[in-house]
Amino acid sequence: MRRYQQNLIAGYANYLRLAEFHELIPLYCSILEPPRSYEVLSYNLIHENEASRRLLQLRLIRKAGIDVLGFVKTQAWLLFDDLGPVQHGCPAKEGFSIIEPGPPTSRSGRPVRPDFFGDDERFVDQAHENLIRSLEWLVLVQETWPNVLSMGTKIYKFFLRNMHLSAARQLMKRVPFSEVLHAATEESGDEMELYEDIPEFWARQLDRRGIRDVTPQQALSDARNFRELENLVRALDSLETVASLAELTNEYAKNENAGAGTAMMLTRYRDQKKKREFWNAIGDEVKNTKENMQPLLKNWLLVGIEEGDQELRDLRQAYLPETVLAYVGTLHFAGTGLSRDNLLECMELASIIAERDSDLSVAFLEAGRMKELVEVFAASSKALAISTGEKRTASTGSKKLREMGWSRDLWSVKP
Repeated sequence: MRRYQQNLIAGYANYLRLAEFHELIPLYCSILEPPRSYEVLSYNLIHENEASRRLLQLRLIRKAGIDVLGFVKTQAWLLFDDLGPVQHGCPAKEGFSIIEPGPPTSRSGRPVRPDFFGDDERFVDQAHENLIRSLEWLVLVQETWPNVLSMGTKIYKFFLRNMHLSAARQLMKRVPFSEVLHAATEESGDEMELYEDIPEFWARQLDRRGIRDVTPQQALSDARNFRELENLVRALDSLETVASLAELTNEYAKNENAGAGTAMMLTRYRDQKKKREFWNAIGDEVKNTKENMQPLLKNWLLVGIEEGDQELRDLRQAYLPETVLAYVGTLHFAGTGLSRDNLLECMELASIIAERDSDLSVAFLEAGRMKELVEVFAASSKALAISTGEKRTASTGSKKLREMGWSRDLWSVKP
């Protein structure tokens, strides 16, 4: 088929999209030869944002005699290539910052900036939105779960390298690792309980679908990297949520001290029941943050880095020290606002980092930020020393302190 004829059909497919005759697009694209048919389908169907509509289109594509696997794989690569030439370097190494400047204090530590993802979490650049949608298309085809992991890892790297945090969060929410694992295993219940970080596990999943163009080791590496990058975004999301709640408590305190404020604020916070509910909600979010931070506190991304992935090395250097400092700030806020046990967890984290084989201490030394780390722990130590705490937790806290060998002078910073 001549080029002008292909362009004519491609133009008509675009007209069908604009006229909302989407069901006819696969039929006309079947006239085109691959890869042009895949390209025209990709750009005209990427706007479908409902899973049911995508499944319908996949059935129509298959009925029209077009290779579904070829289409969804090509779509993901096309939209990734639309980002432009490969970029070198990692802007996040210089630009990622989520904690307030200045030294920490015993009262508030070093707070995390609220809304550091952006004012509107729903706003995502259209090119980035299309990348996420391409993965949503991929995950609907059972044989392409390895491509979701490999392409998803590339997209996470791009988002995080360039600090497109809102886009990374949308990817984390809409294409979670658990969903990809379910597509691979087809097991009911909690697939994460079945997950094994060994090549044999992935060999079984590849054999199940007769996938021969991906090795078990490659599937293992892609799955690990995808999951660990998702863990970072989930931890950052939790940290931002607590930071936003902390800002609300600060606004209330200012209004209360000034004896002024809107009627809504006064009504909301003078109602002690609602105030307790609010702090209970903060407690739940702090608990989520603790859980989400755990994967980052031990060997995060190190296996991929040891396999020679320089991009992962850059992301670890860019994000890990700042995120851990933000976590300490979150525990400090919870320790002074909820329970001193959170300050004890700061001390426990300090002891973990101080261990001889700690990879976190190496990360801070390489980043030249060990002084900042010592300062935030010193502020937490001082807050713990002067904290009255709840009567219920005071005795248990003292017991924990003795078990950990903590003293008031342990984290004092001397000139």
